[in-house]
Order: sequence, then C-alpha cells, then structure tokens
Amino acid sequence: MAATDDFGFLQDLAARERAAYWFARLRAENCSENDRRRFEDWLSENEAHRREYEQFCLMWEELDGLKSALPPATQTGRTRFPGWFPAFGRWHWAAAVLAAAVGIGWHAVQSPPAYSYATAKGEQKSITLPDGSLAQLNTDTRLTVEMSAGLRLVKVERGEALFAVAHEEARPFEVRAGSGTIRDIGTRFDVYRDEERVVVAVLDGEVEISLGGKAGDPGVSRALLKGQQAAYSDRKISAVRSADEKTVTAWQNGKLVFDGTSLRDVVRELGRYHDRKIVIADSNLNTLKVSGVFNASDLDGLLWALQQVLPIKAARAGNATVLSSLDERTPPRLPQAF
Repeated sequence: MAATDDFGFLQDLAARERAAYWFARLRAENCSENDRRRFEDWLSENEAHRREYEQFCLMWEELDGLKSALPPATQTGRTRFPGWFPAFGRWHWAAAVLAAAVGIGWHAVQSPPAYSYATAKGEQKSITLPDGSLAQLNTDTRLTVEMSAGLRLVKVERGEALFAVAHEEARPFEVRAGSGTIRDIGTRFDVYRDEERVVVAVLDGEVEISLGGKAGDPGVSRALLKGQQAAYSDRKISAVRSADEKTVTAWQNGKLVFDGTSLRDVVRELGRYHDRKIVIADSNLNTLKVSGVFNASDLDGLLWALQQVLPIKAARAGNATVLSSLDERTPPRLPQAF
C-alpha cells in the first residue's frame, strides 16, 4: 500500500512541477504559438493537469494580486481544492511551488543546463543523453545539449551524429545544425554537418526539417520518412532521395563510402579523419569522380587505391600529401607508403 501511495505522490508532484513550468513558459517573452499548442495538449491529457494548473493560477492571484493579468486556462469555472495544499500550511506550500516555478519554469526558459560532447579526429563515441536518448558521434564532432522541462535541444556544431530518441510526448526533441532545425517525429536519424551544409537521413520514424520561420517569414519545411534523406543550406532544402541504411551507417564500421564523389569532396572527408593535410595541386583534378568503399583509418591504403583508378600521383611534402596530375610517360608504380 505504501508503494502505491508513494507512486501517487510522485505523480502529483510531477503534475505540479509541469504546471509550474507552463505557468512560467506562457509568460516568457519568447513563448511561441507552438508552445501554446503543446500547453493545450498537456492540459487536455488529464483532468489532474487542468486542476493543478488552475490551482497554481489561483495561488498566484492570492499571493500577488495579479488576477487581472492571468489568461484563463479554460472556459470552465475554477474550483478550489483544499486537499491540494499539505497540512503544514498553504503559504509554506505556495512558497515551495513558487521556488519550483523559478527552478523549473523561468530558469529552464532562460538558461537550461548545457552539456557538451566531442570526438577527436579518428575517434568515435557512443553517449547516453540526460533524457535517455542515444547519440553516436562520428569523427571530429561536437554537440551541445540543453534539457529543459519543455524541450530537448541538441546543437550540432560540427561533424556527424546518429540519434536514437527516447520517446517523450511532452518534450519535443530538436536538433539544430547550420541554418535549420530538425524535429524528431520518429526515433532514429543521422545528421551530418559540413560547415553550413547539412545532410539528414532517417533510418526509422520521421523528422521535419525547418528553415527560417522568424517573425513575418513562414520559412520552408520538409518531412522525411524512413529510408529518405535530404540536404539543406541557408534557405534551400534539396529534393528528397532514398537513404540506404548500410551506406548511412558505414562510418560506424570504420568505412567510407563514395559514390561518384568528386575528388575535392573526398579530400575534405579525409580531413575529418586524419591530421595529415592533403593538397590537390591541380584544380582540374577537383571534379574527378571516386566510387568505392574504403577503410577510414588506412589513409596510405586509400591514397594508393586512388592512384590506381585516377590519373593522379601522390607525393609526401613535409607533413602533407600533394595530389597532382599523372604524367602519362611515368611507368606504372608499385604500391607505396605515404
């Protein structure tokens, strides 16, 4: 019986804390229409939610005489519930709930706690976020995570991460990368940020990409379903195309997959994994196409393979490798280390 009572108390406490959060959130300067819709959804989920919010409004009115400034939570009449306040006194409890409003509501709106995660070049890491979601970080990646009572926000500052999102109806999971926001509607998706260009691939569920959307600007958005991917930069989202899971997640097995990729982009990708600088000496080589699956950690082997399929040669110059045009008069070379 005690366990049941304890569980009921925790449920009541969670509802009160959420009511405190929404009370603060609705009065924040940056409260959006989406926030208001989520509040209405929360309010309609359970009669206890509505009761706790109304009691919080009543308490606030009594404490500060702000009745005229409060928007009604519902069109129904408000009813006082004496049992809502513990026996040690309504004003002591009011102070405790107000403290919760500051700690859970305004504090979460203004400065939610932030967590940072990063990998070095050639390193991969799997982390569990504070909400239980999983993030697998590829090489040279940096994330900042903010968890508030109403939003789970991940900022991809650079690199690539695969997210498996823990379901929470009341707290959306958003990823911000470059100029866009990716809102999770499903469970598993990959985000790769290359400077301001971002590629999103959905492996399970659904996500929505949104660009812009500031005051007076509706912005653009696009939904991606399982097995789809798209890229965006600035205010443009590419056409949707198919996403092969083995290709999207090849980096987890230490592989690089190129399919008609320009040599310039191949070199950029190698720069994410290795400190050695690779320079293309002849700009005419930039558009040469590369296809194949390569070992991401074996730079020398990859450079050797490129010389077998492209009219290029590679030469060490200090701490760099220089790629230049292959002189057709040069005899075939044997495999060599760089």
